[in-house]
Amino acid sequence: MEEANASPQPTPLPEATVQGQAVPEWWIRKRDKVGVCGFSPSSKDLAPFQDDTWELWGCNELYRHVPRLDAIFEIHNWEEYPQSFLAHTNPGHMEWLKNSPIPIMMWKKHPEIPKSVTFPWQQVFDNFPRKYLNNSISLMIAMAILLDYKEIGIWGVDMAHKTEYGTQRPSVEYYLGIIDGLYKVKGYPKLFIAPQCDLLKAPYVYGQEDGAVIQRIIRESRDHYGKQVGIYSGQLQQNMMLQQQYIGGQAALEAILTNHLNY
Repeated sequence: MEEANASPQPTPLPEATVQGQAVPEWWIRKRDKVGVCGFSPSSKDLAPFQDDTWELWGCNELYRHVPRLDAIFEIHNWEEYPQSFLAHTNPGHMEWLKNSPIPIMMWKKHPEIPKSVTFPWQQVFDNFPRKYLNNSISLMIAMAILLDYKEIGIWGVDMAHKTEYGTQRPSVEYYLGIIDGLYKVKGYPKLFIAPQCDLLKAPYVYGQEDGAVIQRIIRESRDHYGKQVGIYSGQLQQNMMLQQQYIGGQAALEAILTNHLNY
C-alpha cells in the first residue's frame, strides 16, 4: 500500500517532446561529458576547447571570449525587462543571436532567432521543486543533470564577489551538491571543478582547524592591501596634479611659439 506522504516521482525529460515541442537534435546527448562555462578569468580559458569529447555550454555573450561553444544559454527576458537587458549587453548581441550557428537556450523560443530553444521549465521544476534557480549557471547545471551526462565540469565560475554573484553562489553550490549526491548513489555524474574556481571551498574545516587564526591572517592581509591602496591612491593623485602642471606648461610654451615667435 502506497504511503500517503510518499514523495512525488520526478518527471523524466521526454525523449520526443518538451512542453509540446519537438526536442531539437542537440538535446539528444551525443557526448558523455558537458562543461558549464562562465566568464571568470581564473579558469575561463582552461576549459577543454580542443577536446571534442566535451560538449561546452556558455551563457550570455561568452561566445565573444572563447574559441568554442556548443550551446549558449540566454535566459534574460528582454521582452519584460528590455532596458535592463540592453544596458548590459554588447550592441551586436541581438544580431549575433539571430545568426547564431549554435543552439540558444532561451526563456522561450523566438521566431526571429532560428536557433532558439525553449528552456524546459516544467521538467526542471518537477525534478527540482525547490526552484532554487536564481542565475543562468544554476539553470545550466540543472539541465545537465536532467540530460544524464556522465561527467559535468565547471570552468570560469567563481561568484566570489559581494555583488549579485554572492547571492547566486549558494544556488550554484546547491546543484553541485546534488551532483555529488547522485555520484554516491549511482556512480555518475562525476563532478569536475577547475582547481582555480572558488566554488565549494572554505578557508578552514570547523572543529579541525583554528578559524580564528586564519581569520586574523586574512584580516591582516586585507588591512595591508588597504593601506597600500591608500598610499598609491595618494601618489596617483599627486602624479595627476604634476601631470596637469606639465601639460599646462607645455601648452603655454606652445602658445608663445605660435603667437609670438611665428614658429
